Amino acid sequence: MRVHEEHFQEEHVEHSNALHSAIRDRGGCLVGPLARYNLNYDRLPAIAREAAPSVGLSPICKNPFKSVVVRAIALARALGSLPKALTIYGIEGSTFEAGAALSQPVRDAAQKLKDLILSRLAGESGVFSSIRTRSA
Repeated sequence: MRVHEEHFQEEHVEHSNALHSAIRDRGGCLVGPLARYNLNYDRLPAIAREAAPSVGLSPICKNPFKSVVVRAIALARALGSLPKALTIYGIEGSTFEAGAALSQPVRDAAQKLKDLILSRLAGESGVFSSIRTRSA
């Protein structure tokens, strides 16, 4: 048995395509951006630590739904600064069976969202006005 397998158990669960990890005899464990954030909060630049509470983050975050926000804080760490605003877009699906293709409403919403984002970026800076993208 590998050393990893002595300490961690990984399994697929019905509602996810990802492996879920648990520490043997203790329960779930965080991996990815949440784990890095929790372990390195004290190493974040002051601007990132100051911004964290304003977006609902404490020094320890165990909420997987805040992973996107944690990634934004990580980006601030990498860049050494934060944007004035952070907009998170989402499209809600309705069919989640394995192998299911994107539904037409989701494809339509993705196209509208792409157009909206490119339009907003072009308005902020003419840089994006010449970008051509492939339609889904």
